Amino acid sequence: GIACVIADLAKQGIDVALPISEHLPFDLIAILDADRLSRVQVKYRAVKHGAVGVRLHNCASNAQGVYKKAVDRSKIDAYAIYCPETDEVYYIAMHDLIHLKGFNLRVTASKNCQSIGIRPGDDYLDARKELFGPSVTHRRLVAQLAVAAGFDPAGCRFEACHASQDTERVRMIEDAGC
Repeated sequence: GIACVIADLAKQGIDVALPISEHLPFDLIAILDADRLSRVQVKYRAVKHGAVGVRLHNCASNAQGVYKKAVDRSKIDAYAIYCPETDEVYYIAMHDLIHLKGFNLRVTASKNCQSIGIRPGDDYLDARKELFGPSVTHRRLVAQLAVAAGFDPAGCRFEACHASQDTERVRMIEDAGC
């Protein structure tokens, strides 16, 4: 999957750096204009029931057995999902996944013609938009402010108090358009 993602990013004019350590939460760093970076976790996923799905946890094993660990959303900026059946790479920014434990990208039409609540895979093919789009920087700042203490979404002002990682606060800040 990583080679296909690197090739797709290169086609879109985005440079790539690979980390030396395999113990980092991201698989590659996408680089645009030498000063804009995006940490990307790569997944290889087959189509199941017309969709490509990713759960936001990682599995690992040690002498005690297999365990799941939730993705630390502050340590990656986006997912790149390579699907061999469609031969496409789908990019989805973490800001789109703020309240989710996983997601599905629909790559074939649903059998019941449902369109509400569906994430069409074709909407996630543009790496520049998903990894570096104007809303990405804005939403990253909003998310960072949301976890900082005392952010007031109504007045869009910041006051230092105590740290909070309340996802409801993130939703309120985004709804306020700050």
